[in-house]
Amino acid sequence: MIGTIRRHSQSLWWIIVVAMIISFVWFYGSNSASLESLLTSAGRGGSAAKIYGEPVSQAMVTSARRQVEFNHFLQDRNNPQRRPRTEDQTRSEVYQQILLQKELEANGVIPGEQALAVALRDEFKNQQTGTATAAEVRAGYEQFLKGLERTSFDEADFATLLRSQVGLGHLRELMSVPAALVTPREAMAEFRRDNELVATSAVVFNPSNYLASVALTDAAIGQFYTNNLARYRTEERVGMNYARFDATNHLAEVEAAVTKNPGFTNSLLESYMKQTNQNASAFQDPDGRPLSREAALGQIRADTIRAGALQLAYKDAAQFYNALGKQKVTAEGFVDFAKTAAFGATLGATPAVTGVAMQPPFAELRGAQEALSRLNPANPFSTPLDSKDSIVIAAFRERVPSTIQPLDVVKARVQTDYQRQESINAARIGARAFLVQVTNGLAAGKSFADLAKAQNLVPVELPAFSSAMNTLEGLPPGLSVFELKNSLGSAKAGDVQLLDQGLPVVAMVRERRPVAEETVKAGLNSFMEEIRQRRQFSVFNEWFRQKYEASGLAAVLNPKTAGEEGR
Repeated sequence: MIGTIRRHSQSLWWIIVVAMIISFVWFYGSNSASLESLLTSAGRGGSAAKIYGEPVSQAMVTSARRQVEFNHFLQDRNNPQRRPRTEDQTRSEVYQQILLQKELEANGVIPGEQALAVALRDEFKNQQTGTATAAEVRAGYEQFLKGLERTSFDEADFATLLRSQVGLGHLRELMSVPAALVTPREAMAEFRRDNELVATSAVVFNPSNYLASVALTDAAIGQFYTNNLARYRTEERVGMNYARFDATNHLAEVEAAVTKNPGFTNSLLESYMKQTNQNASAFQDPDGRPLSREAALGQIRADTIRAGALQLAYKDAAQFYNALGKQKVTAEGFVDFAKTAAFGATLGATPAVTGVAMQPPFAELRGAQEALSRLNPANPFSTPLDSKDSIVIAAFRERVPSTIQPLDVVKARVQTDYQRQESINAARIGARAFLVQVTNGLAAGKSFADLAKAQNLVPVELPAFSSAMNTLEGLPPGLSVFELKNSLGSAKAGDVQLLDQGLPVVAMVRERRPVAEETVKAGLNSFMEEIRQRRQFSVFNEWFRQKYEASGLAAVLNPKTAGEEGR
């Protein structure tokens, strides 16, 4: 199956490239300080970290960190505003990944090819139709790989993460077998409760109806501004300089080295034959068609040359980085030093902005958010940060502090904010008053609709909801199905509630409708599986917590607390 995950390029890079550059003395430093601290129980300077009494090797940390950083990349890709992780958070995730790997090995959990194939189909199926034909899965996978081209991650990283995640699923099932026992009777009772429909009538108190009644006086606006100064504080902004070392600077050099290497072609042929003997379709074009031998060898050759060129760029960046320290270059002297230093760097600068790690070229670099967050005048330079095509060293330039903007600058915004808040307060006062009237009126035998009309309010019937719903069409703006579920999910017919997480709403339950038998029959099996998975997660989390304590990870990640508990 890992012919589908075309891993040939990664393995060949290191078979061939290492032989080409074995004499280089280069520095791989994108996370060297963090790696040192990861290898000790109390950060830098502590004793060697141990899990189950066994020392944690650098190879374990490097592998686990790579998986953690790739997982971070996948998460941050969908949430670019996510706050950078601290070094402590990364340490915790890395060690948990190492512990997970140890538990997988201890329990003999080795994901098979079929399980990995199923995971691939699930991940890359057609998102619109839900189908997973071979062509659809391949198309989704190729699109995913294309998104990795401008990053430092590749297929090999995805294959490793996939095996780990599938292994985690197998381990979860293994350690929570009793949780899988769900009887049809209990599942049916829970399904009926979760899918019972609740029909409600409501009156929405829209704050926009109260805007005109808000008095805008200078005194009121000034007081509101004083009480809410934090709203008008600008965010801190950071500006960076950088030196970029491109792999393209060395393509010709590596090309020449390859051409002069008499054994290079034989190495290519040997590796090609090994790969194709294992999987006849190991080498494919972007459309999934098998490559000819000549085309495959050309692809391997190009990948190898690019990898070698990137290694030479690392060497340049390492020498530049080391020179910064030896010559005691300051943040202010970075640009002048880089202009005179003969390392082939391309200089650049970002404007002073919030979220500087999302600015080019940093957005494409592995670990940029964490690395840049640590830079300051006393620690101005990042270690070399890598992408697929270049190495970058960032240099702190300036920090524009957060400031509170004067009232005369933001007065229009303050006035709008004040109006909005006062109109919301007025709407809530109106809703609370109506709640009292409705509660008393219903007790006297009056209807919800009549009580609303008596106050010149317009009652509406909201769409029926159930506790199983996560979305619901047709709700007024500002009202969510989650608020309905939390406030009225267990209410009886005739109960009235004030909902005011968003728009103030007074709602009454008209009726509760039992779920149709056809719906029960159609949904019961999938619901039983959902219950089983929920219970599995709960049981597994408790099991993993116990393993975490028994492994000694608490002493590794929080040595002070562990020491205090031991006294």
